[in-house]
Amino acid sequence: MAIEPLERGMASSLGCYVRRSIVGHSPGHAALALRLHHAVGELDHMPGLAEDVPGLVLNITSVVFRCHRPGAVRLCLRTGAHGKVAACDIPMPPRCEVVNPEATLAHLCGGVLGLTLTLERGRGCLRPGVRHDLPPGLFHLEAAFTPVRCASYAVETTRLGCGRVCERLVVSIETNGSASPLAVLTECVRALRAQLGLLVRSA
Repeated sequence: MAIEPLERGMASSLGCYVRRSIVGHSPGHAALALRLHHAVGELDHMPGLAEDVPGLVLNITSVVFRCHRPGAVRLCLRTGAHGKVAACDIPMPPRCEVVNPEATLAHLCGGVLGLTLTLERGRGCLRPGVRHDLPPGLFHLEAAFTPVRCASYAVETTRLGCGRVCERLVVSIETNGSASPLAVLTECVRALRAQLGLLVRSA
């Protein structure tokens, strides 16, 4: 996506602010908490499950969700089907969906997998602190709310018809599919406009 024409020197300044806003403030949904119906510790192995608990948690954090509803969303899954359990096996409420339904959650070999996920909307990334007072089977997850996987910008020199030298800002955005690059950039511009409005009103 290109933004032009810009005054000389403005493209680099604008590109820096836009990239930081895109990476750090783009909103999205992610799983914040996981409750396993069979109470286990964070390093345990569940009977009938090929993965251990850390492997299961890692698989769950790789699932990408898209929701268009306010507040926290609870998802419950219980299955005893032999073989692969995929993200598409999670029953989803209205206005919520899994972006990568083929993602693997676990592999069952004679056991039963029961879990509850809590989704919330946020910005950027959230790393949970170490807590020792959680009941067995409850885990706080590292949540990547941002849909942005990579964002970069480049500055190019251009000329107007009158020969005036200007700059072009080229912004590149790669997302996880829960939001389009254009939607991410639009939200970024809206956030920057709100912050600059505060500066203007206080001047």
